[in-house]
Amino acid sequence: NSPSAMPLPDNIFTAGRYFYDVMTKAGFPAGNIDICGPVRYRGLISFLKREKDGRELRKALGFSDSERVFLVAMNWVEKEGMAMLASLAATHPNMDKPVRFIIRSHPHRNYDSRIRSFLKKAMPCPNFTFFKNEFSIYEGIKAADGFIQVPSSLGYETIAIGKMPILYQNKHIFNVNSVEELEGRAPIACSAKELSDAMFLVVNDREKVEAMKNRWPETVEKFFYDIRQDPKERFVGLLKKHGILN
Repeated sequence: NSPSAMPLPDNIFTAGRYFYDVMTKAGFPAGNIDICGPVRYRGLISFLKREKDGRELRKALGFSDSERVFLVAMNWVEKEGMAMLASLAATHPNMDKPVRFIIRSHPHRNYDSRIRSFLKKAMPCPNFTFFKNEFSIYEGIKAADGFIQVPSSLGYETIAIGKMPILYQNKHIFNVNSVEELEGRAPIACSAKELSDAMFLVVNDREKVEAMKNRWPETVEKFFYDIRQDPKERFVGLLKKHGILN
């Protein structure tokens, strides 16, 4: 009842159990919050239904088999994205093949000119290139050897696709999204050395990768509820339940 408190809606629909638990623990009435499934992730559901072979996608995207390709998703918060890029530029991954970073610009926050300017000064060698926009990010994730990002929902989407994300957390600035829910389920790096180690782990340490993957089913269910089914019918049912839709 505080006048300074943010007003809350009468009802909340959440994709998975994670936000449900957060809100009910904070005191929101359990009867006024429902898990409706991943309505906002219908693009991911569609991709999983028509999922292509990773080798075919790799060829279509022009990813060379003579290189270890890491897709890098730039964050909508420019400071976070540039901090990740600075650490990547200083990595020295111990790989069996040369490493190429493919940068995927954020669709709603483009700062490519700054990225190009930085890379021109920091990396004279041509091991950074930009992702081809005619392909979806899911196709890039599926085709790449690894996926590097600042924490966001893309980490969960990557896991749903069956690929291992590498999460970069800059300890010198406030991260908008927490990595807590993915600890022990994906490598988390805070420096160039830790990024190098994480890249090596993803490509070479099958035992550790499998141990992390064993925890994925619970993670996917908690975040998405059921990522393999179209949530439309469940969503419509909940709208009717609360009298929002006749």
